[in-house]
Amino acid sequence: MVALLLVAQPTRAAEDTPTFNQDVGRILLDNCASCHRPNQVAPMSLLTYDESRPWARAIKSKVESREMPPWFADPRFGIFSNDISLTDEEIATIVAWADGGAPQGDGAAPAPPQFSEAGWSHPSGVDPDYVIDFPIEVDGRTLLVDLSKQLGVDLTNVPASTVGGLILEDSKRFLEEGEFMEYAGLRFTVVERESRRLSRISISKPQI
Repeated sequence: MVALLLVAQPTRAAEDTPTFNQDVGRILLDNCASCHRPNQVAPMSLLTYDESRPWARAIKSKVESREMPPWFADPRFGIFSNDISLTDEEIATIVAWADGGAPQGDGAAPAPPQFSEAGWSHPSGVDPDYVIDFPIEVDGRTLLVDLSKQLGVDLTNVPASTVGGLILEDSKRFLEEGEFMEYAGLRFTVVERESRRLSRISISKPQI
């Protein structure tokens, strides 16, 4: 009887170990796949068991330390629909999976989410309605209210109505060609100046 109990114990422990197909795969797909997939910023893909299994120990280490997935919003100040941070239970599941040998498990693996063929990572998998390729050039007489709608950035909180007026108001002088100023996370560079009028302006995102 004692021998039977000693043999049965590892079997029960193995049955309690989370598996990729039933437990871990969905956690990785829901919280990590937006970056951990081909042609994205992460160094490896985690869409399938075969891709994830070699990284089991590294995944355990990163989620235990809460380095991954990266999420810096303070939960004391709101609930965010795109929160990819892991719960304590999810972390415990991944840790138990890695410690238990990272088994694949029975049943079908969870299907990876649909991703845009163009590489966009919105959860819906749908391409954006509008794409802005910076830099763009505009006439200095372009109305700020129109440009704000085009860029999705509020540029109207200044006592000016045009792009040229915004630059003059912020810089307090007429910029020369090639000079720039930054406002609302955008860089406005003077491309062409005609006397006291800024006729062509290049708008871009500053390098980080």
